[in-house]
Amino acid sequence: MGTARNNSINENKSCTLECSVLTAWLHTLRKASKSFIHDKLEISKIGWLPLQERREFHLLKQAFKSIYCEHWPSYLRLSVVNHERVLRSSSSINLKIPMEKGTFQDSAAKIFNKLPSDIRNTKNFNDFCKKALIFLKNRTQ
Repeated sequence: MGTARNNSINENKSCTLECSVLTAWLHTLRKASKSFIHDKLEISKIGWLPLQERREFHLLKQAFKSIYCEHWPSYLRLSVVNHERVLRSSSSINLKIPMEKGTFQDSAAKIFNKLPSDIRNTKNFNDFCKKALIFLKNRTQ
């Protein structure tokens, strides 16, 4: 039992290390490509999102699919909060944040719940993507 837990911890640490190295490499690559295009252009003028917002955008797209797509795998589904009473906040969708940290469900639910209610209540995938992208672009400025 103890060795299985140690192996799990070691795998977690190596995964975190690989992710941080990969993120640093992507950031360096973006800076190099930005300077290749033009030194004085800002990333926002090119139309790119910074890495964190790009990651959040893709998580939001997956969160939307996990809520509305019936073919989404059951082990990746997100749980919607059902209010027992009628509240002002019950008019918009809120996701349950699970106890396990660092999972897809945890990350996606936290980011999805930070969106304005008009974006969270959008039922069309393309409209949701457009609104989420505009929201993330405005947040970076």
